[in-house]
Amino acid sequence: MMTQEEYMDLLALRRQGNTIGEIAEKLGYHPATISKWLRDGGPPPARTIAPAAKVIDDVSAERIGQLIAPPAEKLLASSLYEIITTEGYTGSYPSVVRHLRDLRGPRFRAAPAVSVPIETAPGEEIL
Repeated sequence: MMTQEEYMDLLALRRQGNTIGEIAEKLGYHPATISKWLRDGGPPPARTIAPAAKVIDDVSAERIGQLIAPPAEKLLASSLYEIITTEGYTGSYPSVVRHLRDLRGPRFRAAPAVSVPIETAPGEEIL
């Protein structure tokens, strides 16, 4: 998403006589995107989500808690979403993902130690 500063740079570059292609190359956007933003007076506003739509209700939260209890603690959000929607959940998938991250943290964590790839020549490993 383009920042206000980038949009101001876009306008300044256009006033300096740069073509849409040149502006796109300098700012790192597709020329059609630059053209559309110039025509529309800027990038579209960020999408907003009503606070009520971001929340998992108590019944769904309890069910999610049951579903991620051992031995299924590694169940993916997509699988959880499919299960609870068949049981009547009407909220969004991103809401389920946010709730899961609150419960168990991010899915991927940094490795405990640095690893280095071992490079071998073709056929060297079989010798």
